[in-house]
Amino acid sequence: MPGSTLRLGLLLACAAIAGGACAQDLSRQAGWIGTVVPPYASGVRELSGSCVGAGPSGDAMCAVSITVLRDEQSHVRTLLATRELRHADGTPVGGDRPLQLATDAIEPGVLDDPDVAVAVGTCQQDGRDDPRIVAALHPAPEPEWFEHVLGAWRLGDDGRFQPLATTGVRCRNEGFGYDG
Repeated sequence: MPGSTLRLGLLLACAAIAGGACAQDLSRQAGWIGTVVPPYASGVRELSGSCVGAGPSGDAMCAVSITVLRDEQSHVRTLLATRELRHADGTPVGGDRPLQLATDAIEPGVLDDPDVAVAVGTCQQDGRDDPRIVAALHPAPEPEWFEHVLGAWRLGDDGRFQPLATTGVRCRNEGFGYDG
């Protein structure tokens, strides 16, 4: 895979020089948009995710979610934005395992590096919590906050990801202080 190694090298060099600005390279995956999940396609596994807030009308705390998926064959990671489907009476479609409608899906090039982690729902911008920020970063056990962000995106109210400048973005190290 010399092409992907070259692409990764260029992205990392660009990120180091421009503070992450060109690590915003992303590939929107239209095939996911409008899909009802779960289940996911065969060979696609959910790695992590988080509820990131209420729906557009303020309903249901977990009405909007961001999920990190991985294709087990290609190892490509996808950021999937979803909103919970509800019946006319307000109850979730799917009962105990609510169904979600995919509103956006991106495959940022920076996630080609398997050593890059994804932070969902734990980030701040300029010192203010913003659960709709997703960030790519190199994890480490020491710091309380990850401040070297390689790429960042924000899920808008329209259900679409938008690139976000990495300046002022930091994410909590959820493992900080854990010694077990």
